[in-house]
Amino acid sequence: MEGFIEAVYDGYQKLNDDVYEFYLKVDDFDFEPGQFVTFMLKDDQGEFGRSYSIIDYRENQIIFCVKVLDEGRGSQALLKLKKGDVLPITSAKGIFQVQKTGQPKLFVANGVGIAPFIPMIQSIPDAKKTLILGCRYQTDLLYLDKLKKVPNLKLMISLTKPEKDWKGLTGRVTEILEKETVEPETEVYICGSADMIGDVIKHLNSIDHPKKHIFTEAFY
Repeated sequence: MEGFIEAVYDGYQKLNDDVYEFYLKVDDFDFEPGQFVTFMLKDDQGEFGRSYSIIDYRENQIIFCVKVLDEGRGSQALLKLKKGDVLPITSAKGIFQVQKTGQPKLFVANGVGIAPFIPMIQSIPDAKKTLILGCRYQTDLLYLDKLKKVPNLKLMISLTKPEKDWKGLTGRVTEILEKETVEPETEVYICGSADMIGDVIKHLNSIDHPKKHIFTEAFY
C-alpha cells in the first residue's frame, strides 16, 4: 500500500477498564515526541484509518495508548487483531511538538489526552514545566510512575469524581488553571477533549495570553 509501511501486531496490555496499550513491531522507525501514526484497519464495513499518538519506541516496538469504546470502530478492530498480524501504518506525522526554546512549558490534559505528553515531557528534562492533568476517577490516572521520574516537573492532578480517600486536587482542569499564574512567555500545550480545549483557550484569551504560545491537539 503506497505511503504505508508494514508493522507487525505484537499484542496489548490493559491499563484500566477501558484504556489499553497496543504494541507494534517495526524496524528503523523514527518519531518526534508528540507525533502520531495512522493505522489502516479492516472490519466488516471495509478498510478505514485511525490515528493514535506514540507513547514510545524502543527495541523495535512502538507503543500506543488507546481508549477502547464499545462503539469505537478503531479500538474494536485493534482488539480483534492476532499477534503476528501485519498492519499497514504511516510513518510518524504531526506538528504537535515541544518547541525547542528555553521558555517554561505548561501542559494541560484530560483523560487519554496525556498520551502525547508522556514522550514530550520526557524529552525536556531540563526545562521548567508544569502538567495539569484531569480525570474522573483515580483509576483513570495513567503513567504516573513515568511522570514522577521526570525532573523539573510540577505535577498537578485533579479528579472530578474523587474517591473518599483521595487527598489531591478536585475539579476540572480549567478550575485548577484559573488559580495558576501563567506568565506571558509560557508555552501552553493542550490535549484532550474538544470541550476542555475550548474552555482552556477561552481562559487563556481572557488573560491575553499570546496565541503564538498556545498549541493544541484534540482527542475524539
